Amino acid sequence: MGSGLKRLSIFMMIIVTVTIVPGLSSFSWAVEISNDWGGHIKVQGSFVDDDDRSLIAVFGEEHRWDGQADFRLKDRLAMGMADVEIHYNASYVTGDTYSGVRNLINALPFFPSSWVQGFAISDRRRLFDLTSTVHEDNHDLLQHRLDRLCVSLKQPFYELKLGRQAVTWGNGLVFNPMDLINPFSPTDTVRDYKTGDDLIFLAIEPGSDWNIQMTVVPRRDEITGDVEKDRSSLAVKLHAMAGPWETDVVAARHVDETLLGIGFSRNVGEALFRSDVLYSTLNHGSGDEKGYISLIANLDRSWEAFGKNMYGLLEYHHNGLGHHDVDHAVTDPDLLQRIAHGEMYVFGRNYLGTMIRVELHPLVQFTIGMIESLDTFSGIVQPRVHIDMTQNSNLQIGYNAYVGARGTEFGGIDIPGTDLTLSQGNSAYLILGYYF
Repeated sequence: MGSGLKRLSIFMMIIVTVTIVPGLSSFSWAVEISNDWGGHIKVQGSFVDDDDRSLIAVFGEEHRWDGQADFRLKDRLAMGMADVEIHYNASYVTGDTYSGVRNLINALPFFPSSWVQGFAISDRRRLFDLTSTVHEDNHDLLQHRLDRLCVSLKQPFYELKLGRQAVTWGNGLVFNPMDLINPFSPTDTVRDYKTGDDLIFLAIEPGSDWNIQMTVVPRRDEITGDVEKDRSSLAVKLHAMAGPWETDVVAARHVDETLLGIGFSRNVGEALFRSDVLYSTLNHGSGDEKGYISLIANLDRSWEAFGKNMYGLLEYHHNGLGHHDVDHAVTDPDLLQRIAHGEMYVFGRNYLGTMIRVELHPLVQFTIGMIESLDTFSGIVQPRVHIDMTQNSNLQIGYNAYVGARGTEFGGIDIPGTDLTLSQGNSAYLILGYYF
């Protein structure tokens, strides 16, 4: 796994020995055991209105009907100082978009299917393969997997979690460059669960106003299947209060990047201001390195107007690895690799994200979100309505409208050497969810 991973693993083993073993002498075997289980069932239908020059439309249909279903069964077993968490997840995808992407991958095997959201999940890069394909053909896909499988050991001043889990760092609400492990896409409107990863997580809290978190994420090379240092991640975060500022300092070796970051947040009047700045050094071998900066700054607040509860968000994002000209972005191997791995989702440099949510009724919320590329003046508008039908069920109806001229990031990126574009088309969707 590499010397860095080995040193940190040994360090964590020492901490476990020092902190856990003494606690076992006072551990009572007559612990209270509790079991908390639940889950959800979701079904989604959508219609995509693409154009005839879209790459997916060429290999499929211009106007596409799609369907998805998602089942999650989760359980947390608490046993005194230890917890065991497990999530079983089964997903089904069908429709014209799936068929088009399948045809595209058959013709171009290196096309990253992760560019099409909801297409498939793979554990090829993870330490353990806990995903299985039940059925797969050119029309539909049925997969099931363990999305969480971890053991947590807790003491008053630390927590150690081993196994498949989700860790979220950073202050971003639309974009989140400091969230190193499976960040959400900025266009995701449903963010119930992040995809779990196999990792070691340790949180130490010596005092009430500061703590340290550490993660080790071993990953495999997609071609050889071996765990490799330059595919894995080591990260440490210090969280502390500095007067009115809530501050994070992050140092990490993530895949082939060395990362240093700082984040902070504080109240500004009735709003909350947050910001993250992350510096990365890319290693190209033979000592050639180039650095880039990614940052976010956002402001959000809640208020009441016209007798309605309202919420607003404004966020700026700078992606130092992106390009002002998307024609250059689609030939940048560093950027394309991170997009293919789901670490980045945008090609450009500067973005503005906004959102307004209005509570029309205690059970009905209307939200409109917008993301605009300040480099190409293209963007996406996402209006949606969320309805709580019962205590355990809800309905979301939404629309994704891509705005911009051809050759821009959201208007359709030109594919070099062809008359085609990389785009997904405007789409309307309906999601029905039941929770138990």
